[in-house]
Amino acid sequence: MAQELPLVERRLYTYPEVDRILDLTAGTAQRWINGYDRRGRAYEPVVRAESEALDSLVNWGEFIETYYLSRFRDEGIPLRRLRRILADIRERTESHYLFSDDRILHADPETLEVVWRIQEEYGVDVFMVVQTGQLRFELDEMAKKRLRRISYEEGIAHALRPRMDIDHVLVYADRFFGKPKIEDTGISPGAVARLVYNGTPVTDVAELYGLAPSLIREAGRFTYGDRWVEAA
Repeated sequence: MAQELPLVERRLYTYPEVDRILDLTAGTAQRWINGYDRRGRAYEPVVRAESEALDSLVNWGEFIETYYLSRFRDEGIPLRRLRRILADIRERTESHYLFSDDRILHADPETLEVVWRIQEEYGVDVFMVVQTGQLRFELDEMAKKRLRRISYEEGIAHALRPRMDIDHVLVYADRFFGKPKIEDTGISPGAVARLVYNGTPVTDVAELYGLAPSLIREAGRFTYGDRWVEAA
C-alpha cells in the first residue's frame, strides 16, 4: 500500500485555480511558484526551489506560501530580491514551507531571530520588527493578520481562509480536494453565488440552502469580486 503523502506535499491546484482562490492577477501563481521566461531570459521561482513541468499541479505547501507572499505585491520589493531573502531564510531555518509550519506563527524565538537577522542584512522590514528598547522579535501586524487566517493542526497548516475580507469561505488540505467551501458546510460559494448573480433573491437562496443571507453575500464577493450584484 502506497504511503500517504504529508499534507504539504499533496498536489491540489492548477495555477489558474490558485489565482482565482487567492484573488491574484491571472498568471501570478505560475510566475511566483514556477518561474517564467521573458524575452529569452529565465526568471527563477520564488516559491519552488526549481521550476517543474508546466502541467505540474501546485501542492498545499506551495499554495500556502503563495497566499502569504501575495502580501508583498504592494510592498514594492522586486521578485528577484525577495527570492534571495526567502532562499536565505529557508536555508538557515531548514524549512522550505515557512508559513505551513507554525513555528513562525507561535514566534519560536530562535526562528524569529534568524529571520530578523536576515531582514537586517537585506535592509527590509517585511516579516517582523524588534520591540522598542529591548531585543524582542515580534511579527509585524500584517504578518499576524495573514497567519491568523491559517489553521494549524499538529504544527502544520490544515485550513485557510484565503481572502482577508471574507471570513467564512475556507479551503482544506484534506477535504473537498482543496476546493473552497462555505464554513461548516460542503457547499461551494460559486454554487450559491451564481443563483443570485443570475437573478434569484438572496433570501430565497439562503432559505434553499439553509444559510444566513450574510454567508450568501460573502460567497458572492468571493466568487465575483467587484462584479457581484444582487437581484432586485
